[in-house]
Amino acid sequence: MRSTMPGASVKAWVSARFDLARHGPGRHLPAMDGLRGVAVLLVFGVHFSTLAQPWLADGSALGAVMDVLRRIGHAGVDLFFVLSGLLIYGALIAGRWTYASFMRRRLQRLYPTFLAVFALYLLLSVLLPGESKLPPGGAAEVLRYVLANLLLLPGLFPIEPLITVAWSLSYELAFYLFMPLLVMALRLRQWTPAQRMALFAALALLTALNIATVQGHVRFVMFLGGVLLFETLQRRPPLAVPAAAALVAVAVALAVDVLRPVGDVGFAVRTVIMAAAFWALCQSVLAQPTHALSRLLAWEPLRWLGTMSYSFYLIHSLALRAVFMVAGHLWPAQAMPLAWHLLLAMVCLAAALLASAGLFLLVERPLSLAPHAPQPPAPPAPAPEMPKPAHD
Repeated sequence: MRSTMPGASVKAWVSARFDLARHGPGRHLPAMDGLRGVAVLLVFGVHFSTLAQPWLADGSALGAVMDVLRRIGHAGVDLFFVLSGLLIYGALIAGRWTYASFMRRRLQRLYPTFLAVFALYLLLSVLLPGESKLPPGGAAEVLRYVLANLLLLPGLFPIEPLITVAWSLSYELAFYLFMPLLVMALRLRQWTPAQRMALFAALALLTALNIATVQGHVRFVMFLGGVLLFETLQRRPPLAVPAAAALVAVAVALAVDVLRPVGDVGFAVRTVIMAAAFWALCQSVLAQPTHALSRLLAWEPLRWLGTMSYSFYLIHSLALRAVFMVAGHLWPAQAMPLAWHLLLAMVCLAAALLASAGLFLLVERPLSLAPHAPQPPAPPAPAPEMPKPAHD
């Protein structure tokens, strides 16, 4: 009898904890987790390239590459919003729920991990006052700031978030609060898919036009892109967007991001283009799970990263800052060779993965993804052979 190979044992251990496709009710869309993994890697690129600036030579090719990474990395949040729109709207249309039960599940999904990281930020604010974002006023001002962050107000309101990336949770929570009310008020479950698509396409256009002229929060268009994605995935036969066309659309959208459109009108146009591109990408991948791009996104390490993407998203900035603090002592702020930047990137990614895995295993999975917790229904599959997501 042969002994188990160490590599296989490690893989089995990791898979048992990070591959939620093997656990929970229903079948699963592996590429969905892969898309989350891509999204969080884009966000990682933003923060790594920003922190690396002091070690880049002015006008260097590497500096230009880092600048591109910093600009396109924000699209990772846009992709998260599209996926949220798909899953949350799909749960509302396809499942049985009350407003209270829906919000209870949403808060359970958001808050345990957020509160764990928030407490860590507060502790570090006390231990490292030079890095603290707490306001310099008295206790009342600090309390107001902490309460505003606990209520997830930064993002929709001009408040600096204590956790840098937590501004996006303000958008998520607003979508959670508003969408079920819209579904109930208009009785959207009784509408035909074509009627719902016409409604949300009009809402997306009006939102973009209003924001381009009056200002506002244009990124809500990304959620509407996810809503439209849910409806197009229900089409019979499923709408098959060629993978090459989807990748070209994403490349064009990222190129627009690099060019940095000017003003509110420019940003509104950029966001609509990005929403359309990510709709095409997700439609191609999720409607054709056996195609090459879908299989690539179903690569196990990328799926494992996608599974813990929320933990990674919240804590990776702290891990990067810790690594760069050490790097600052070892190498003063001056241009570093490319090899050192690559090594630094690998160390930062490893530190972020370790911190995220610990947060996921200790907090997110047991408190937000517990097997006994009710799972919101996932969007119905666009074809009988297509599995459905088992978690959100």
